[in-house]
Amino acid sequence: MRKVSDIMNTSFCTVDIMDSIHKIKSIYCQKKKEHFVFPVKCSDKIVGIITAYELICCDPNSLVADAMKRHSITISPNESLWRAREIFNQHKEEEYIIIASSNVVLGVLTKTTLITETSKYTDLLTGLYRADYIYYKASKLMEAGNEITVVFLDVNDFGKVDKDYGHIHGDIILKEISQLIGEILPSDTYLCRFAGDEFLFVSSRTKEETIKITNNLLKKVAEHTFHNNIKITLSAGISGGDRKRKRDYDVITTISDLINLASLASTKAKKGSSSIYTLDSDSIA
Repeated sequence: MRKVSDIMNTSFCTVDIMDSIHKIKSIYCQKKKEHFVFPVKCSDKIVGIITAYELICCDPNSLVADAMKRHSITISPNESLWRAREIFNQHKEEEYIIIASSNVVLGVLTKTTLITETSKYTDLLTGLYRADYIYYKASKLMEAGNEITVVFLDVNDFGKVDKDYGHIHGDIILKEISQLIGEILPSDTYLCRFAGDEFLFVSSRTKEETIKITNNLLKKVAEHTFHNNIKITLSAGISGGDRKRKRDYDVITTISDLINLASLASTKAKKGSSSIYTLDSDSIA
């Protein structure tokens, strides 16, 4: 997962709350950078931010204290892009987050930069997030001590749909499938388009509960009337959800292993007589 430190703006200059706007304007003119910003400190505490907008609108004789945007959101450079997005969603009026470690400013992240970057992890066809988002959600569940179950969904014989009807119609089917899955799954599950005709969701429920959810999902997809009355069914592989001991493994490695196991299980489901196949994963999950 990418961190905020990967995309933060490092064009900044920390200023004191009692500095004058005239002084800040002089610094800004010397830097000649459009997106240069000024985190504001008071007694070594970050209390606000000055941007080009404040420099243009404010009296040059006024103080930073009078002109700055009051600012209270500061996060670690190790936070993920998804955590930063959650913060912006919670504080819709904020346009900047200051990135700092031990109260030392390292950079500034703008909402525009973050939205542009996270949009790269959104599948353009279906509107679903890609796998990076699932890694974030799964890691948060695990770090909080929750159970985690991974379900890998594979569209059966989708290559035949493309061959018989063409890729345009195949894309329409994929959009319909993603929308239907999103409508059926409970709100406490997290869904992504993994690749091609493969989807993945993560649940904080036990394997037994998740199997019931998956059975219901597969049944409703099989009964659904899709574009051109094309018959669609899914196979599912399930891993995790059966941990019997304390987890002491690297979180990201564990998630990757669970996804891989679920993928192998879905392949077995496609080849076997059952539409759902589970693999024991207590050794890693």
